[in-house]
Amino acid sequence: MSNFINPSVLAAESLDQLDYELVAGGLMYRDRTEDFASVRGLKVGSAVTIRTVSEFETTEFTGVGPVVPQQIQQSSTQLTIEKHFDCSIEITARERALNLDGLRKEVITPAMQSLAQDIDTYLLTKATESQGLYVHATPLATAALIAQTNKTATIQQISKINRIGLVNEDLEAVLLGQDAFTKFDTRGEDGADALRNASMGFLMGVDWFSTVNFPNVTRTAGDGATTLDSALSTSNLQGSSTLVVDSTTDTFLVGDKIQIAGAKRAYTVATETAATATAIPLVEQINENLAGLDGAAITVISDGTSATYEGIYFNPGAYGFAAPPLDPAAGAASGVATAEGMSVRVTEAYDILSKKTYWSFDLLCGAKAVDPRKSMLIGNQ
Repeated sequence: MSNFINPSVLAAESLDQLDYELVAGGLMYRDRTEDFASVRGLKVGSAVTIRTVSEFETTEFTGVGPVVPQQIQQSSTQLTIEKHFDCSIEITARERALNLDGLRKEVITPAMQSLAQDIDTYLLTKATESQGLYVHATPLATAALIAQTNKTATIQQISKINRIGLVNEDLEAVLLGQDAFTKFDTRGEDGADALRNASMGFLMGVDWFSTVNFPNVTRTAGDGATTLDSALSTSNLQGSSTLVVDSTTDTFLVGDKIQIAGAKRAYTVATETAATATAIPLVEQINENLAGLDGAAITVISDGTSATYEGIYFNPGAYGFAAPPLDPAAGAASGVATAEGMSVRVTEAYDILSKKTYWSFDLLCGAKAVDPRKSMLIGNQ
């Protein structure tokens, strides 16, 4: 085997190309791969537990004690390897005779484009795990609506540092159709670049990107309503997955985003909850201090109406993306390349029955909204 088709060389070239082709995979926090560093024999179903940072309340000391210490009440979530993606290709003597540039053009790039599409599509299924939701009849259609979306994200405490807007092709067209994006006298060179190359870039504190792989999800929200019951010191603490409430009216549906008056963030209903219930199971664990909100109104965002998800605002740390390395394949020429939280394995195999040679490009992949409070869906109502 020549040096150019050594599997380790192919794996390194493949990893470079895959990193270039990814959209969502290039925006999400990939250091979660390190959480699997001590786990051997990785496969689909391997999982690690990730804990999130507690939120505390600051009070003023007036000179009269005692102060009331707060317990560290963390929420946690599991990140599971859910996918083993593979792109296997039959290789002939012609491909084996190509130099590295030829292999990159005819084999590696098409294979990595295919893998990148599947990875991005999978990663973006996690967008619906966002804790926040902003809906409007014409989302992001004007600079004023972008500013209102920003305001909602700020209240949810999605950091203005590294705030990313990732939208589907419909919202991309809406954004690029605005003077705010394309006029030179308002954006300078960035506006000219948007007009020439349809590059959205950075605007109003958001780094904008688009993808054709955003999931097409439309759902109709329930119409439940109630009030928070935090009268007891043991109710609605950080880390709990159940919201204790007063008697509910109407129905909270699975997937509803519910808003507590006075709270920073929305929460997602995990189990359908009918009228008169006094507890609402949540997808997320409670990740903010709800003390002092006893009796606060709880309503469903976009209650009783239909909304289509078309994009997300998020900080990179909202999503954990892991692609830990596979072991080299036993009994075959195999190489693994790993860098910056990504890994690709390339294996060459000869099938004696069909008398054919195959190259397999494969990787493990898992993703999760590990800190969903840092992400907000944008919905078209």
